[in-house]
Amino acid sequence: MIRGDVRGQEALGATLTSANTATAARLAAALTIAAEATAGRLQAALPPRLASAVRVAIDISDDDIHVGIYVAGKRANAYFAGVDTLIDVSAYTRTVTEVFGRPVNPFIEAVRAYQRHYHTPPHDDVSAIIREGVLEMSAAAAMAAQEGWTNAR
Repeated sequence: MIRGDVRGQEALGATLTSANTATAARLAAALTIAAEATAGRLQAALPPRLASAVRVAIDISDDDIHVGIYVAGKRANAYFAGVDTLIDVSAYTRTVTEVFGRPVNPFIEAVRAYQRHYHTPPHDDVSAIIREGVLEMSAAAAMAAQEGWTNAR
């Protein structure tokens, strides 16, 4: 199964089951190459301060292969998936030096805690890159599996 949407920290994941180790090795290599290419495109699409948040992880067990592109950090996840939440703003004090544009004797004013609604839509260019990555990983897996069946005959 290959899916491409941001769920938690995983932006793109591929889990495949293989019958023999030769096919599993080919599948793992093909998926890794496709995942590295997609991760590079994602890093290029992100702002420079978030580019280091993208990483590729490969988990190969006896009969399962999982290749995932992960996004670490709240800010990077918010950039990918968008945010619609309430943010708690703690109480603070501010010094008032002007009122209606006119200078006054400075005084300290207390501001109570409040909540602010925060909404950021997901970035379409990142979603398109993830969709392309799903197609690329699917094609790589199909090609590797086809080579495995052809060589097994």
